[in-house]
Amino acid sequence: MSETPRHDDELLSPKEQKARREAADSKRKAIVYTIIGVICVIVVAALLIWNSGFFQSRAVAMTVDGVEYTAPQVNYFYREIYNQYAYFGSVDTSTPLDEQIYDEETGQTWDEFFRSYAEESLTTLTVLYQNAVAAGYSLTDEEIQAVEDELTNYRVTAISSGYSNLNSYLRAAYGPYMTADIFREMLQMQILATNYYNDQQESYSYSQDELEAYYDEHSDELDTFVHNTCFISGDVEYYDTEDEEEAMTQAKELADAMAADLEAGGDFAQLAQQYTEGQSNPNIYTDLAVPGSQLSSLYGSWLQDTARESGDVTVMESSAGTGYFVVQFVDRYLLTSDTVDLRHILIRAEVDDGADAPTQAQMDAAREEAEELLATWQSGEATEDSFAELANANSDDTGSNTNGGYYNAYRGQMIANFDSWIFDPARQPGDVGIVENDTEGSEGYHIIYYIGTDDPYWMQQADDALRTEDVGAWLEELTADVTVEQGSGMQYVG
Repeated sequence: MSETPRHDDELLSPKEQKARREAADSKRKAIVYTIIGVICVIVVAALLIWNSGFFQSRAVAMTVDGVEYTAPQVNYFYREIYNQYAYFGSVDTSTPLDEQIYDEETGQTWDEFFRSYAEESLTTLTVLYQNAVAAGYSLTDEEIQAVEDELTNYRVTAISSGYSNLNSYLRAAYGPYMTADIFREMLQMQILATNYYNDQQESYSYSQDELEAYYDEHSDELDTFVHNTCFISGDVEYYDTEDEEEAMTQAKELADAMAADLEAGGDFAQLAQQYTEGQSNPNIYTDLAVPGSQLSSLYGSWLQDTARESGDVTVMESSAGTGYFVVQFVDRYLLTSDTVDLRHILIRAEVDDGADAPTQAQMDAAREEAEELLATWQSGEATEDSFAELANANSDDTGSNTNGGYYNAYRGQMIANFDSWIFDPARQPGDVGIVENDTEGSEGYHIIYYIGTDDPYWMQQADDALRTEDVGAWLEELTADVTVEQGSGMQYVG
């Protein structure tokens, strides 16, 4: 009878068997720990990639007409509008936007509003960009350089604001996944889309009959309204009281008294000075000639009432509840004279600390500086472009367009000296002159370059309005059938 075969372990001594078992256990543990180690490395690597935003920045957040956009591309528009509202304090930056109500009637939150804006903006951009490319549009070398110049400006701002580089600044402004490359791409797409849109808008033209027909329906916006205004302050300190209601009551009494004196035939300028005596900053304006489209929302409708007659007076509480306006209607007419295009440089006179106005010596110094700048321009190319460059580098006026440009200026829009010079019948394109500015807070001198005349203001307003209507209808038709789908990447938008 054969013997049952024995395992090798049975041939070993108990001590040797124990050693073998321990060696086997050690080997098994080594294998297990190696596997665990590999898994940990994989997990850590995945976490690092996740935290870097690699996946989030590539996840499709929105698909517009078949074009996929990632979270940072959607955030380009979301943060654009958010930054504007945040700058003016309209939203609480310390509270989640989906917890703040934008529209009380609908219950729409600020987050929903910003997402809706981003969707509309991307829809418009997509349609215009695709049509532009199909029509053969491309960026010029100048436009490509303009984008790079814009990025350079952002870099300078980033460093001056304490950021280590451009990307860190863009992430702070446009979300954690924004990069300079994405930002550049969005800027370039916008330029191409805008070019296509502007060309479409410029393609429309309107006859004199069409412009006059528009005027007949919109005379309240296109007519010019001449009026006088005076603000009677309701400031508590002015009335030596701590009761705001009492101060406003006294302000109303003064405003009503002034209105009664005006109705009795009193002179507006004299009465305004009398009734605002002692106020720290009286706002008195006489013979203001303003197009209806630019009238104050507070008393514009009153002025536009067809029953208005010269000399009519009203008293209205300011929208901020800080006082009362006394308003007098003077005249209403259609301004048919040509407008003027020009460039200018404002040299503002120095004013001593605590002083209300510059001294004569300071005004003389401003005049001398203006004359020196004019001489510098005259000794060079002496062209409109060289004047524009000079204005861009030297003008103290922040209200004009780029390079000192004012376009379609109408009679009564500028200060008296300025207005008289640019509307002088003898004025010729290329004329240059210096005029004094005696407006409080802007005392100094203007160097003016006269470009030439343009159509009457009302015609330009009518033309612009018709173009806006037509291009709006065109764009609405282009975007009517566009489909928009939300993707998983929307969770990273905001």
